[in-house]
Amino acid sequence: MNQIIQYTFLFSNVSLLLWSLLGSKSLNAIFSALFFLSFFAFLLFYFVSDINGVFKIPYFIICLFAMCISGFLVQKSKDQFFIACLIAIASFFFLKELIIPKFLGVEENSCYTEKLDPSGELLIKVRSDKIIEITRQLESQYELEISKAFDPEIFDKTQLDDFLLIDIKASQNVEKIKSKLVLHPDILFVEYNEKCQIDLPIVEKNSSNVGFKSRANDPMSKNQWSLDALGMHNVQSNSLTSIPIRKTALLVILDSGVEGNHEDLQDNYLEINRNYSQDLTGHGTHCAGIAAAVTNNQIGIASLNPSHKWVQVSSIRVMNSLGFGTQKRIIEGMIEASDLGAEVISLSLGSRKFLTDEDYAYDEAVQYCNMRGTIVVTSAGNSNADASQFSPVSAQNVIGVSSINHKLERSSFSNTIENIDFGLAAPGEDILSTFLNNNYERKSGTSMAAPYVASSIALLKAIKPEITTVEAFELLKSTGRFIDAQTGYLIQPFEAVQKLVNKETL
Repeated sequence: MNQIIQYTFLFSNVSLLLWSLLGSKSLNAIFSALFFLSFFAFLLFYFVSDINGVFKIPYFIICLFAMCISGFLVQKSKDQFFIACLIAIASFFFLKELIIPKFLGVEENSCYTEKLDPSGELLIKVRSDKIIEITRQLESQYELEISKAFDPEIFDKTQLDDFLLIDIKASQNVEKIKSKLVLHPDILFVEYNEKCQIDLPIVEKNSSNVGFKSRANDPMSKNQWSLDALGMHNVQSNSLTSIPIRKTALLVILDSGVEGNHEDLQDNYLEINRNYSQDLTGHGTHCAGIAAAVTNNQIGIASLNPSHKWVQVSSIRVMNSLGFGTQKRIIEGMIEASDLGAEVISLSLGSRKFLTDEDYAYDEAVQYCNMRGTIVVTSAGNSNADASQFSPVSAQNVIGVSSINHKLERSSFSNTIENIDFGLAAPGEDILSTFLNNNYERKSGTSMAAPYVASSIALLKAIKPEITTVEAFELLKSTGRFIDAQTGYLIQPFEAVQKLVNKETL
């Protein structure tokens, strides 16, 4: 739509200039007809579009004024044909290069501003032996600001250090720059550095949150329908603690931070960075409680984690106080977590893909995490759509998690995972968990479902640290409860643990 508006405006200006310039009556009739047709087409497309928002009328007046001045100057100079031609040519380039980009390009620019990180719109991967050369070339040729995107600890076994971040000036066209970079022989691929937002759905609270018979002594555990759906309310407190484990699994929540000193988290919390132990939104703290709240401490809620000897939870902040992050920052967090020895990463975040179906950078990041022994779990998304159209859940070797409600049906908001290679289901509606200032709240979203799967995998990692993504997925799927093809298998963590123990003791 934006290009149609630009073309019809430009064509109407050319017609007007030729109408004003030429003296032939027959030609004037043709160009006047072309002018009115193209101008009315411009009017139609301009006013039915969303372009310019509240500035629609003022910007239209500016464009109309520029057009009238151009036509007036040519008309007044047509007795001196050569001068009139120069004015017409100058008017054409003035409208094309200044008026149109400034006042008729807002829709396109606002689209990119809304979806992409303004401090670095593109991520590119280049040939490792050409990084310095390409950086200098692009900086001089296109006036771009270029910096290294990622800094993995083990750089000789990954290509993440071959990624560069491209910061494009506000006056430049992102898509044009991208199209030029794609053609460069030493640039392997180009993708957008998309923004990501925490966006939980609003769901009516259900009435099935009290009266469960919990074997945990945590006072709020009887109100956790999710643990009942996962088959954990009937598990004896010593059923898990009596199982021998080989290590304490580290589960890292990539989010807005985690309130590490929360009364029902602090005994299971491992601080990586003091800043990460402060939650800017409460979302990360809620996810951390789902994954690893302290069980049987006579405080708050229970979780799947029997003790800090099994699973420790930690935090890396990748989202700001407004609940926004970027693809680059999320990948940086993934690298940091895996370099610190995380067994599991839990990502309760994501966004719809912007103008592309590729996940190049996420794929490389997950591959790096897997190489370091880290399994990546992410939420499927809350748009009631195909999860394969969202990132990072569509990345290769990621375990994506859909949400079910207390009726054991897919939540109305949950994305579907039938086109995700490793899709599972967990409770994600009206979930009670830890919140800021030692509080507890109920929230809904696939954000709440993902930590249950991440916690379950952390238990498996404690028993068998070398377990892979595929093995963990198959174990949870084979012991899970089938809901439907769009939702996947509802995990049953204790059954998965028992099956793994039986395999390991054979």
